[in-house]
Amino acid sequence: MNKILAATVCFAILLALAACNAPPAGTAPPAAQAGDDPTAVVEKFVQALKSDDYKGAWDLLSKESKEAFKENGQPSFEKFEKELKQEFGKDPEKKAELSGVVPQEVKITAVVIVKMKKGEEERTEEIPMVKEDGQWKIRGL
Repeated sequence: MNKILAATVCFAILLALAACNAPPAGTAPPAAQAGDDPTAVVEKFVQALKSDDYKGAWDLLSKESKEAFKENGQPSFEKFEKELKQEFGKDPEKKAELSGVVPQEVKITAVVIVKMKKGEEERTEEIPMVKEDGQWKIRGL
């Protein structure tokens, strides 16, 4: 049951990401290969799900995302495929919702870990970053 919940959460996150990652209205998405552009990755993922290409969708997941579908201690494509088929089979409306997924905006974030030393005391801090207009900016302190 926890794996179905994980699949549902993963799907919901991807829908939310898709809703937040597209070019402004009236502009064409950049021509890029999946992996080069976040919007292209989301679009390719959604298309894979719509066409039941679960292997294609799996290949677009990060290692961390694949960890939610472990079997015998290892990420399992078969488990991913089975859970998505069950989820879409249980509620066909969810698959229909994929037709409405249109990326809106790309927001690229990162965290820079810095080591700070004051006398003999050392500590590390994480500084959240965001890419705005092609330039990295500090998001918060």
